[in-house]
Amino acid sequence: MAENKEPTQKLPSFAEQDTSGLPQAVAERLQQVDGYLPGQLAQVKASLRKLDPVFNAVIHFVSDGAKGTSRQRIVSLRNLTGQISKEASSLTACRKGCSDCCHIPVALNRIEAQVIGAAIGVKPAEVQPREALDPSYGYDRPCTFLEEGRCSIYEHRPMSCRTLVNLDKDELLCRLLPDKTVPVPYLDMTSLQMLYVIGSEGSPLGDIRDFFPQGRGKPAHRGP
Repeated sequence: MAENKEPTQKLPSFAEQDTSGLPQAVAERLQQVDGYLPGQLAQVKASLRKLDPVFNAVIHFVSDGAKGTSRQRIVSLRNLTGQISKEASSLTACRKGCSDCCHIPVALNRIEAQVIGAAIGVKPAEVQPREALDPSYGYDRPCTFLEEGRCSIYEHRPMSCRTLVNLDKDELLCRLLPDKTVPVPYLDMTSLQMLYVIGSEGSPLGDIRDFFPQGRGKPAHRGP
């Protein structure tokens, strides 16, 4: 029997969130989410059942540090999260033209930056390792690959982007509000995010804006 290790979902109560200072539409939505999220999650999980064999294979491959290289482990996780995102797409709020998550920090490690760089023909810049990403990346510093409201490297986007699967009816709760954090009913990808850290083997972390400061253009010159 195949192991059941698909993404699971812990269901917090959105109705219990502090809604003070939030727009009325957002506050009202948070009061509604608890009512339909379990049903939405059940549909998404049912659609992902076909990926169980792939999911379990990737879990074992990445967990066993003796198999493959760090690059191969990262690529396998990227492919899996891409499959999950694609399979669930018809049941989620994520649509072409929605770019709210392109205005928040986008974390990736050097290995993944090299994978993306090879795919798009742009060598990633050398960056200083970070323990945490600069929260100022956001409203006025969108992802350098955002062009005309769309991701210009969608098929090669970082794993952190692939794990943002909004289970809501639309992208209302994703809209950025100054000085406010709004909870979003994302599909729980915690297990895959943890495996990403394990598979990275200490590869330096950075933001996509640091690795690709000019997007698909040539990276900015650094150093003498």
